[in-house]
Amino acid sequence: MARPAEKMAQLEAALEKKDQEVKVLQLTCRRLEDEIQQLRGKVDEGFESSDAKLETAKRSLEDRMNVIEGASWSGRLTSKFLTACERLKSTPDVGILFALTTGSKTISSDTINELQCVALSEILRTQDCRIEVVELAHSDLGVRSTVMLSQTLAMNANLRTINLASCNIGAAGALALWHYIKATKAPLEVVDIRDNNVGLGRVVEGMEQALLQKPSIRAVGFDFSRDALIEASRLVAEDPERYHLHSPSLLDVSGCNITDQDAPAVVSLLLRISVTSSINLCNNELTDYGADLLMTVLDANDCIEAIATAGNHCQAAILVRENDTRLNVWACLYPSHTVHFEYQTDFDDAGIMYFLGTHGRTRPYQNPCKSGQVLVSSSEGKVKQQYAAVVGRERQGCAIYYKQHTWFCIDFGSGRSVAPSAYTLRHGREDGTDALRNWELQGSTDGKAWTTIKTHEADPGLTGAWSTCTWLLDANPSVPKGYQMLRVRKTGLNSSGKEHMHLGGFEVYGDFFFE
Repeated sequence: MARPAEKMAQLEAALEKKDQEVKVLQLTCRRLEDEIQQLRGKVDEGFESSDAKLETAKRSLEDRMNVIEGASWSGRLTSKFLTACERLKSTPDVGILFALTTGSKTISSDTINELQCVALSEILRTQDCRIEVVELAHSDLGVRSTVMLSQTLAMNANLRTINLASCNIGAAGALALWHYIKATKAPLEVVDIRDNNVGLGRVVEGMEQALLQKPSIRAVGFDFSRDALIEASRLVAEDPERYHLHSPSLLDVSGCNITDQDAPAVVSLLLRISVTSSINLCNNELTDYGADLLMTVLDANDCIEAIATAGNHCQAAILVRENDTRLNVWACLYPSHTVHFEYQTDFDDAGIMYFLGTHGRTRPYQNPCKSGQVLVSSSEGKVKQQYAAVVGRERQGCAIYYKQHTWFCIDFGSGRSVAPSAYTLRHGREDGTDALRNWELQGSTDGKAWTTIKTHEADPGLTGAWSTCTWLLDANPSVPKGYQMLRVRKTGLNSSGKEHMHLGGFEVYGDFFFE
């Protein structure tokens, strides 16, 4: 049994231990209080720093306003101007603010919105505004914003350049612009509204009236379209160096009664086009004289790729540079990218193979295989003659011997296809033997899956030396744009009871599609 003295010693030791724990807790509390105090100090410093930053930003804004007032305006600041500046601060545009804060005489932006345009219009109306150049090309202004900007011209006396190219200004916006240009006192020198698709006759007429009253305008960029060709041509012919034109990639002015008398003015206009274009002048009243004048455009302006003249009183169906075989030349003649061919007689000049052999009726005929317009191939087997004979017009044959299920294939090339309505074959032997009797005409879009278009069994159509025959074909609604490849596939013995396959010509009719 423990003595009282020992118990007392144990109690004292326990109390001492508790005292030490209390001291540790007290130290921890003081340390936490110090950390809290430090954090409070940092928070206070942060608030003071934020206040300082806010004050600096406020002074910067005041300085900016002072720069605006002193650099761009001298004197009175109207309430409209201050309201406009407030609008710009609420939806800032970097290009506009840069001009205003640096005293620049040029405002340039391609992102301006309608609210900013309202503000800009108010600023340009302000008395003593010194802005001389407004470059807003490629902004999506729209008609309403364009009209607002145009109205400022009646009150602005300093603008020299307005560039609204590719801004979707609309015909109403273009008309408003030219209307207010007539009334402005500003010394305008450059006005550019190209690539807005507003080349209508009434817009060109409004432009002409404005330019008569503003001789200070030395450079004009504008669109023109089908109904404004003659008016625009006459205008440009009077002062060619004044105009810079934009036209669609295919300018279709067919059937506009353009004569040789109009040709010099049309040439003046086409020489000023600065965007790659093809011109469709089909079905007008041009003779060889007018065509010769138009040919000078191709010699002088690389932007014009081709000029279609089919249906005129001239010999050429299309004017192209020598050795120019670009496919988009055909687009000038055939804007729908589709050409229809009707059968008349065997191996006439109305078929697709002849069309390809003449590069779309633009040059003398050459075998389309030799000129690279089509690719001819065959199944495995010995080929005695050249493949070109398969699609040729001469009496020359191509043959495959001693093989079953042989075939010749015509590939029209990527981006081209044929929906056939009739086709013609020529036997490929001078003695008339070994003529086809059993075969199929097949079509494919990829060279892998083949569709049988017509089946021939014991067909006597090809009889005699170099004999020809034509067969009509049913349309296939499941393949509206036809096939990139056609092939003649032998399925049985020939007229001599042999496996030989002779072919000396192929022509096809129907719809020809090209990209």
